[in-house]
Amino acid sequence: MNRYPPMKALLAFEASVRLGSFIRAAEFLHVTPGAVSQQIKKLEDELGVMLFLREIRKLTVTETGQKYYRLIQPALEQIRAAGETIRYAARHTLTLSMPPGLASKWFSPRMSDFVRTFPGLDLHLNATAALVSLEKDNVDLAVRYTDLSRTQPARVLLSDAPCRLFCHPAYATRLSLHSPADLKNAVLLHTTLYPYWDSWLEHYAGIASGGTPFTAGLHFDQFLLAIDAAVHQQGILIANDFLLEHELAQQTLIPLFPELTLHSGKGFYLLHNRHSADQAMISAVSDWFCHAFAHTAENT
Repeated sequence: MNRYPPMKALLAFEASVRLGSFIRAAEFLHVTPGAVSQQIKKLEDELGVMLFLREIRKLTVTETGQKYYRLIQPALEQIRAAGETIRYAARHTLTLSMPPGLASKWFSPRMSDFVRTFPGLDLHLNATAALVSLEKDNVDLAVRYTDLSRTQPARVLLSDAPCRLFCHPAYATRLSLHSPADLKNAVLLHTTLYPYWDSWLEHYAGIASGGTPFTAGLHFDQFLLAIDAAVHQQGILIANDFLLEHELAQQTLIPLFPELTLHSGKGFYLLHNRHSADQAMISAVSDWFCHAFAHTAENT
């Protein structure tokens, strides 16, 4: 059976040899000289050899002790360096999770600013809409579209994400979409991110679910595909403005009935892992997200 000497004893021995004194070793290790002496005695008993010659006002390392020091010192240095490597990685690595649509349409155009703001940060971006356990999945921060009324610790509201209708301007012209009642001639693009067509139609068109036959809609489980369909004049999309910044700027999509907004009761939240190694870094990144979302809201 392999036996390992006690780590405290090894550290006491290494410090005593390097500093040449039990007293200075005790100061370095923040213990008493008696504790250092006890650890050295425990190590000598473990090895069955004398490591020091103890004389009045003098401490001499034996030849065996010097040999043992030369053998263990590189291993202890490797252990110390490994700890520094892990601590550095914990302080300079961020695992961020967000839905694919948000990652592609909102975060990607701002990634260069993020990198400039946090130079040297090793970012791991996990683009998924699936629920994550921050602690179990080792995620430091996650952006999720979730219920506004749901109470959860360590979360910050980024946007209450009011929804509007969007389509290609040529599509609106071709179908003469001037009022909500005209939607009976349109193709409705349904997404799992914004599944609010029934609510919108009932609220603004007075049409109960299933009350009026619509042209068969298109259903998407990937929001990015629904955006492409709307850009290619295949129907009307329910979305939030800041996920369509590029399309709105290029006028490949326009708000349809822009004054008619729907509050879904959900919003984009930033969720914090309270057990992440560097809470100061987490707080700084959180501030960046809050500022970036606020700036987006001011410009949409």
